[in-house]
Amino acid sequence: MSNYIKVLFVDPSQRNLGLARALVDPATFEISPLPSGLLLTHTDSEAGKKVRKSSDDLRRATELAEVLREGEAWADLIMAEIPSGSQSARACLGAGVCIGLLASLTKPLIQVSPTEAKKVAVGRATATKDEMIDWAYKLYPNLNWLTHGGSKRHGKLTDANEHLADALAIGYAGVKTPEFRAAAAMHNALNHKLSESTSS
Repeated sequence: MSNYIKVLFVDPSQRNLGLARALVDPATFEISPLPSGLLLTHTDSEAGKKVRKSSDDLRRATELAEVLREGEAWADLIMAEIPSGSQSARACLGAGVCIGLLASLTKPLIQVSPTEAKKVAVGRATATKDEMIDWAYKLYPNLNWLTHGGSKRHGKLTDANEHLADALAIGYAGVKTPEFRAAAAMHNALNHKLSESTSS
């Protein structure tokens, strides 16, 4: 058994699904994102005269489900922000899609609130998009961030990085939860038993 726990951090949205893959040390709770571990899946609506809105919603949900299943196959457990509250009927539908996708996962899921994620990153629940991106980029400048042309050194970070930064913040909040601490303790205990059995 590995000394690290493979964790998938998920910022769910019907339009922009932000994922971050990271290794978490169960002893120190240190987070080490994989160099190419950031993934943003963007789905645009194609509803119109030729495509029914309901069919389009199903297509978009199917695309997101495929991406989530791939991430889940890699991970030992998942940390995700659970959507809550909606300003419109469309937003309510999108939240329902995301909750349904998260409910379909079979790996252990640790829930994080938007407030918890923002507070652990910036220190307050009203953190702006730019503040979240700045926080995450300063921590991990060498990850595969999205830029407007060129490399990270010469390009400008796009606003879409908000969803990747949020995913990382979800991870930082998730490792502080009692649920993750319990999972880490179990992981450590199993590692200890395995090491004892192999040395005897």
